[in-house]
Amino acid sequence: MFRINFLLIILLGFMVSCSKLSTNTSLKLPKVNNQIYHTANSTQMQLSSTKQGQINESEQTNKENSDIQPLEKEVVISPQEIEKLAKNHKNELPAIPALSEKGSQKTKLFHFKLPLKNTKYTKQYFDYYANINRKTFQKWLKRAKPYIPYIQKVFREYHIPDDLIFLPFSESGFNPIAYSRAGAAGIWQFMPTTARKYGLTVNWWIDERLDPYRSTIAAAKYLTDLYDMFGDWYLVLAAYNAGEAKIQKALKQSKKNDFFHIARPRYLHRETRMYVPKFMAILKIIRNLEELGFESIKVDKSLILERIFVKEGTDLYKFSNMLGLKWKEFKKLNPHFRRYVTPPDVMSQVYVPHNLVSKAKKLIMSKKIQPYGGLFRYKIRYGDSWWRLSRKFGVPISILKKINRTHLNLLRPGRSILIPKSPKTIFLARKISKQKVLLSKKRRNRRGNYVVKKGDSLWSISKKFNIPLSTLIVANNLHKNSILRPGMRLYIPVSDSKSLTAAKKALKQILYRVKKGDNLWNIARKFGVSTNQLLTWNNLKKDATIYPGDELKILIDVVEN
Repeated sequence: MFRINFLLIILLGFMVSCSKLSTNTSLKLPKVNNQIYHTANSTQMQLSSTKQGQINESEQTNKENSDIQPLEKEVVISPQEIEKLAKNHKNELPAIPALSEKGSQKTKLFHFKLPLKNTKYTKQYFDYYANINRKTFQKWLKRAKPYIPYIQKVFREYHIPDDLIFLPFSESGFNPIAYSRAGAAGIWQFMPTTARKYGLTVNWWIDERLDPYRSTIAAAKYLTDLYDMFGDWYLVLAAYNAGEAKIQKALKQSKKNDFFHIARPRYLHRETRMYVPKFMAILKIIRNLEELGFESIKVDKSLILERIFVKEGTDLYKFSNMLGLKWKEFKKLNPHFRRYVTPPDVMSQVYVPHNLVSKAKKLIMSKKIQPYGGLFRYKIRYGDSWWRLSRKFGVPISILKKINRTHLNLLRPGRSILIPKSPKTIFLARKISKQKVLLSKKRRNRRGNYVVKKGDSLWSISKKFNIPLSTLIVANNLHKNSILRPGMRLYIPVSDSKSLTAAKKALKQILYRVKKGDNLWNIARKFGVSTNQLLTWNNLKKDATIYPGDELKILIDVVEN
């Protein structure tokens, strides 16, 4: 029995020691694990915040350019999707007449050179655009009408076949404000890197990929370089879609120098393999528009817009209004502008119809469209507010909001706004300030029940009617240093016992505890008072800083007498 008890004691002691050891281990290990976890987590947070910042930047661009559009599904549709649609419309499709590869357009405005090969995929795309979804192609033809004359002019200068004039049908459906998921943009669907390489500006101010004229010149240069590299227009088309490096690699692997030999899964991605057949199908339709029942293309050079140059910091919104164009109409002619003003450091080109050229040039010479000259971009930081930026740059909040075309009170860190450097804003600010003063006077006079006499002051009037000075100030929307002039009308809420009661109800004093992110401007906006009143009621200086936890005294007009 003793031995059994002894063994039990030893066993219990061993278990206790093991539990202590495990406890000690469990106390030590999490410290290391926590450290690793927090390090990894903080790294992940930094990465995610960086990524989120990029997303926000993209979201901001999209919001500020709300007229940009994704590529239409008809542009990127696959043969497999077409095959399904064809089965559904099998009994509805009319018979297609026999067509010539060379085409039979009566106008003979274009000199087609590329031979067409009727592959399986070419037939599918031809059936889709000519039959299944011909409405889309009709829309594209109408959309292309203003741009084809200019593209033909440029391409012939660069000795590019007329066939490639119609390449934007494959790229964007001739939509100048189309963006792909990959980030390509414009009728030629340039990526930012390639666009900059060929002289297009892509930045916060403008995106010349959306300029159908400038981007056409860039496309001509790029296509010419690709032809010099490959010496075959179908390889050029494949390289335009996939990039020259991928086509060079495919040619090297296949040991061939022809697109139709490398158009296999082992060499090219499906999108590129389908790209050339799709373009050949489009060319076949273009060459036989009349036979297929489409309206023929007419090259009208008068549709080409006139290009004029405007100075830096030009207010495009005002410019379009003074030209007699609505902003939407102007933006349709000039989709490359991302802001309501031109960049601050360079001349910018603007497109206008021929009948408005003379008027536009006169406006530029008169300098009536440059009230915000000298703008610069400011990136919003944590703690910034309209009030702080207004104080920092000496520009009224109303001017800042007007320039940035916003009514929102909230500023988001990481985003950017425009700040003017021109002294002209001072004049505009004074004008707005005077208008506010006049409006305030009108409101005060409507309910004023006391006429200011010679020698009166705010202090003497408050004593005369036995009301707090702060009550008199807020009741009349004044400042403690406001000057009174004989004949002014003031609202005195206390003329008898009844109005005294009403005054107490009308001006209720509250204590507001400052929260994180608060500033004097947004607190004033929240309670419908001015920042000057907040400063007066709390004996604060103009450059005073408030901190979370501070208490501010605020008088609220609850019931107007």
